[in-house]
Amino acid sequence: MDSSQSLRDACGVPDSLFVRSDEDLIRLVYKEFPEEIDRLRRAYSIRDGPWTPSSTPSPSYILYNEEYDEVNRTLVGLLALRWIHTGQYETFIGSQPSASQLTRTSFDWIHGFYTRLITDANALFTLITSIIVNDLGKDPQLASDCHAKTDVDFSTLNHDAILLVACKAGLVPSLEQLPDQDRGDILRAIELGATFNFGQLAQAENAPVCLSGLHRMKGHDRSFRLRFMEQLLDIAGAAGHMDWTCAKKLTQPIFESYRNVYDVCEGVIAGTLTVRSGYDLVLIRRAEFIRDKDVRRFQVEDNPGDRALMRLFCMGNVTTQESINQSINQSSINLLQSN
Repeated sequence: MDSSQSLRDACGVPDSLFVRSDEDLIRLVYKEFPEEIDRLRRAYSIRDGPWTPSSTPSPSYILYNEEYDEVNRTLVGLLALRWIHTGQYETFIGSQPSASQLTRTSFDWIHGFYTRLITDANALFTLITSIIVNDLGKDPQLASDCHAKTDVDFSTLNHDAILLVACKAGLVPSLEQLPDQDRGDILRAIELGATFNFGQLAQAENAPVCLSGLHRMKGHDRSFRLRFMEQLLDIAGAAGHMDWTCAKKLTQPIFESYRNVYDVCEGVIAGTLTVRSGYDLVLIRRAEFIRDKDVRRFQVEDNPGDRALMRLFCMGNVTTQESINQSINQSSINLLQSN
């Protein structure tokens, strides 16, 4: 590796950038974003339970000789970007459960989306910047720094909103180095993230009115698609603190949920869907997915009970026939008890 080469220069030849070893790639990215990645060491973290770490060193261990969960999650998202660019499907799915493994067709869809979006060095560098800064708001010190800079307490805001405040206050140095268009695209995407959560819509947790913020993205297709790509990579790295060898969390059911959200967002932004019909489409798509599991047809648009049940299925990420039947039975019990 040419130690004098910058990440921005390396983005000009992505085929060469992404054939570097994990260590070389991670160190090159760290050289570009030292302050941002150092902040991630303080970010809060929630683990799913017991785990057996890989025998290979984690991204965090490569940099610090210690384990920092959010550093690992963020940088596994970066490695997932490399696996997408190089078409490493088997590496990408790695230890995903076989029953919910991302299909090759879905991986190819992600790869195609990436290649259409990332057409030059600026776009790639902007996407990598977005990956690195996405979770900086989880560092409690960032809220304190915002307080010191503005004399306003932001500690009660969600981490996306804190990040937005920090960006506007000039506390995210990497953004200041970007050309105006690229910085504008990231800021616009962060503004969207402060009020609209892709994952919450995928699980039907938010109200239809939350989709109204998408109207601000009209005419800013690149910004929205950068945000969506970054969100896929965020999921890909979500278990990176426990397994840094693959995109463990971006399974087929999760991908389908996010693909549905993407279609809804595109429709709302274009004006072909209202916020209500967009929200309904999430429920309808889940009903169609469940129908493929040999379960009865659900009338989401006409039956309030089915609509409520589908929201529960989305929130519980119900995807298998067994979990569907359990949820239906439990819902019936709850209904009887409430009466």
